[in-house]
Formats: sequence, C-alpha cells, structure tokens
Amino acid sequence: MDKKKITTRDKESLSLFIAIIKSEIKREFKEKNNIYVSQHYKFYDKRRWKFDIAILPFKIGIEVEGGSFCLGRHNRPIGFRNDIEKYNKAVILGWKLLRYTYDQTNLLVNDLRQLFKELKNDNRLYLCEDKRRNKRG
Repeated sequence: MDKKKITTRDKESLSLFIAIIKSEIKREFKEKNNIYVSQHYKFYDKRRWKFDIAILPFKIGIEVEGGSFCLGRHNRPIGFRNDIEKYNKAVILGWKLLRYTYDQTNLLVNDLRQLFKELKNDNRLYLCEDKRRNKRG
C-alpha cells in the first residue's frame, strides 16, 4: 500500500463526509446508539487495507478517492488494479462499498438515505461482529 500524503483539503473533505454521515445516522436511526462511524478502519487483518470511513455494525465501507482529476494514484494502472483487489475482497467479506470523489457530498446524502431505508427493511442487516472496535471517528 502506498504511503499517502494527506493534505489539508483531504482532511477537510473527510471531516465533511464524516459529519454528513453522522447527521444522516442520527436522522435515520434515532433510537439506536450502537451505530458508530470509524475513520481509517482496517477491515482485513491479512493486509493493511483500510476504508476511509466505515459505518458499523452495518459493514458499510466508504472510500473517498483522491486525485481523480489529476491522474492521482487511484487512476494510474497499478493503483487502479490494487484498488480493485481491495474492493473485491471487501465485497467478498460481506461489506457494502460506496465510492466518491471529494466533490460528491451531494451524492453521499442521497445514497445513504436509500441504503439506510433498505437496511431498515432488511431483517438480515449483515451486522459486523467487530471485536476491535476502532476508537477513531
């Protein structure tokens, strides 16, 4: 995994995404206190793969892709291939994966509302049994 230099813009964007997510969780699941948002959540012990944001216990991973307009790591061949491997493994492990660029906060809100509606209607919910529970977020 490449070491990623996190810029001020990246931190601000992730903070905005997390604030939106927490607001939507509070709006949709007022009665539930066991839902939490984790930043840089390691979802697979055998690799150093992390989601930018994870919503637990629903096993929702959110990736905010940087460099999409300047041929960043995610768009170059090796980085793109590595991301595909990571995302496929996440789906195989039962995660729902949402991907965005930094300018897509408007899509995030609509997608979360639709996904939370589906989760409420689904009795299975695919809950995450996470014993580590990251303290970040």
